[in-house]
Amino acid sequence: MENKKQIIEIADIFRDKKHDFLTENTLCAVQQKAMEDIIACRTSELGGHTLSCNHCGHKVQSYNSCRNRNCPKCQYIKRMQWVPSAKKFFVPVKVLSTVFRGILCRLLQESVFRKEIKLPDDTPDFQTIKAKCYAKKWVVYAEKPFASPDNLVRYLGNYTHRVAISNHRMVGYKDDKVTFSYRDNKAGGARKTMTLETMEFIRRFMQHVLPCGFSKIRYFGFMAICKRKTKLNLCYSLLPTPTYFSRLTGLLAMEVLQIISGKDPIICAKCKKGKLMVSPACNVLHMEPG
Repeated sequence: MENKKQIIEIADIFRDKKHDFLTENTLCAVQQKAMEDIIACRTSELGGHTLSCNHCGHKVQSYNSCRNRNCPKCQYIKRMQWVPSAKKFFVPVKVLSTVFRGILCRLLQESVFRKEIKLPDDTPDFQTIKAKCYAKKWVVYAEKPFASPDNLVRYLGNYTHRVAISNHRMVGYKDDKVTFSYRDNKAGGARKTMTLETMEFIRRFMQHVLPCGFSKIRYFGFMAICKRKTKLNLCYSLLPTPTYFSRLTGLLAMEVLQIISGKDPIICAKCKKGKLMVSPACNVLHMEPG
């Protein structure tokens, strides 16, 4: 059987030092669950199934994911799905300019009513002034993203769908020390390595575990989840430009992998001809690693 994995994983460190760390440190329930889920992720503890090639009979053992949002293995696909889907929230600058004009006039009106802004005696009532303001063509300056809207969304995606440190940054684990790579922005983005005591590495990781109920992204107004089906669709229908919809929306993880990698994950890696199919007889809850 084949079950490829990275040589060094955060789960291996947690599994090796969990008892020692918990002896010296106290974790809250969310941190405790995150550690246990990361250790169990894609192991026999969460169950799994065997994929068999329908051409050559080659077998690949596959285990279930923990789906914990603090797990370094379970966030990549979610990030790849969110980044293109977030582009549907892009609104043309002209639309934002109109919204800005309305908000500014409303704030000015509220300030006048609260007598925070005093108009000259010979000035007509504010409604007349407001009508004149709306009649004029406003010039609203909107700062462009440093690179492009697409790059901005990708940049946000790196923070909204990632954990403290990913497995691909792990360099070494030896003599009770953990070595990992990082990018030093002070040195022009040069890639460097850092070595920490294992207990300190785990402690720092646990500090990044999000509390229960914490929301990374909050949507408001017509983008609020409860109004998307009505308000957001109405906005789309009123826009002069076509609306962008991600081709990854609603797809399965395997389908997303195929699109972003250009390779079909269910094609047998051995014979390159057959497809990997779930073997019903081997679809068990607990399996020993092969």
